[in-house]
Amino acid sequence: MSNDTVIESTRVKKGKVTYIYSIIGVALVLFLLGSLGWLVINAGQLSKTFKENIEISVILNDNTRDDLGMKMKEIIDQQAFTKSSQYITKEKAAEQFSKDFGEDFLQVLDYNPLYTSVNFHLHSDYMNSDSLVKIERFLKQSNIVREVFYQKIW
Repeated sequence: MSNDTVIESTRVKKGKVTYIYSIIGVALVLFLLGSLGWLVINAGQLSKTFKENIEISVILNDNTRDDLGMKMKEIIDQQAFTKSSQYITKEKAAEQFSKDFGEDFLQVLDYNPLYTSVNFHLHSDYMNSDSLVKIERFLKQSNIVREVFYQKIW
């Protein structure tokens, strides 16, 4: 009889260990499914955030007066596709370059080779290839625009 008691206690111990492994396995599966569900639910917002962080730079001609540059910024601000914009003068661009790279190129060069620009962000609905081409064509209609630059997404 004592031999049967030992066998039963061994079975009970093995049963408890298997039961704990089952609980841990199910908990991990549920955690992974929950994480996947959370990613699927938030994927749209994440995509929107990434799209709205792409910056478009409208490089203006070198001889463009500041009042015309500000007028261009106002025109861009009035468009439905604009989320936010910023007017950057040649001087601001030189300061930013010096800050980013730690070098003052104006000491080496006798002039500022950087251009005045209007940088802006689009609403996510306009971040597709055909809208970007239309926006670029619209901006290049102005005779003060030298170049429209943005990271190509296709």
